[in-house]
Amino acid sequence: MAIRLLDAETHSRLRATVAVVSLDQAVAELVENAIDAGADKIKVGIRIDDGYIQVCDNGKGIASADAPLLGTRYALASLSRVSVVEIRTRCKQTAPGFVVMIKDEQVLDQQPLNDPLTYSYGTSTRLHGLFAQVPYTSK
Repeated sequence: MAIRLLDAETHSRLRATVAVVSLDQAVAELVENAIDAGADKIKVGIRIDDGYIQVCDNGKGIASADAPLLGTRYALASLSRVSVVEIRTRCKQTAPGFVVMIKDEQVLDQQPLNDPLTYSYGTSTRLHGLFAQVPYTSK
């Protein structure tokens, strides 16, 4: 499934930004993305101490042509502001897939995917250092 830019009318109806302020919001966003990609299998892994979240799915995957859109507004932008986002993806009909790293809405690196995913196709999204650079007050 290709990433499509929203038309101007739809874009203007959406909130200006979605701020991810908690672990459960980050997990929910990644799981919702997996469901939107048509996944019927989703695995979630969390290491709270080091701010690591991984969501793996067997959805449609992301085409390499759409990689430049990753991290832009409404495409993982909110998560890339509070963590380093690593996406490993392979479309069912395309090999080998790719790995992309995103931080602060910028694609830092993109490489071919050389190792297996949890499922034979789909997407594995990892958040590294979630909220590590964000000042906060613990309750």
